[in-house]
Amino acid sequence: MNNENAINEVVKINLDSKVLDYVKEAGLLSINVMGLTISNGEEYKKTAGFLQDIKGLYNILENTRKETGAPLLAIKRKVDDFLNPSIKKLVEAESILKRGMKYFNDEQKRKAQIEQRKAEQKARELEEKKMAQLKEKAEKEIEKAKKEEEKGNVDKANRLKEKAQEIKEKSNYVHVPVVITQKFQVETVSGISIKKNWFAQIKDFSKVPKSVYINDPKVQQVIQSLLNRNAKVTKGSIPMEGVEFLFSEGISSKSSF
Repeated sequence: MNNENAINEVVKINLDSKVLDYVKEAGLLSINVMGLTISNGEEYKKTAGFLQDIKGLYNILENTRKETGAPLLAIKRKVDDFLNPSIKKLVEAESILKRGMKYFNDEQKRKAQIEQRKAEQKARELEEKKMAQLKEKAEKEIEKAKKEEEKGNVDKANRLKEKAQEIKEKSNYVHVPVVITQKFQVETVSGISIKKNWFAQIKDFSKVPKSVYINDPKVQQVIQSLLNRNAKVTKGSIPMEGVEFLFSEGISSKSSF
């Protein structure tokens, strides 16, 4: 069964004998230059000739590489054009599903927090009610004790006072447990997990300790890159505290081909 959308490409790579000769010449040339020494003007000129030959061979082989690889890149683009739209749709679908599941989990957590707060509030109200009842009971015992004192029943009055004191002390230790009647929890599904992606949000960069970032190799590379760019633009003409602008010299060569 044929599929009209199928990709069926055959690439034939043909490197002629001239290119193969250049490859051999490049290998020999690279070996020959390893033993070169420059001790006088003639040797310097001879080395310059080798350098130009190398530049010429490099340009030829590099252009051949690009031209020969072009059909392969064209096929890769076809594969990308064919598959990328479907991959993009799957990525979008995955994102939609993840957002939906996260929203559901967030809602479950939000409802659980509401229930937790309600249960805590109810427990506090019951504690306050029981404490008020015990204090009221203690006050009644004190009133009874006063009446007994008026009657001259000192012992009975003292016993009532002790009882009132015990009730007051008991009111200080009233505890009502928090009871959650309706529980909300994140669903557990095999193969699905919740990941916490921790990140930092900088409020004021000037207050971030330098020790946090200045010794980081990546940060140092970025700073170095910015300073190198500054050096090229200004040619080191503008001084900067803590920085020394330097330059190195190199040899530029034209092709001999």
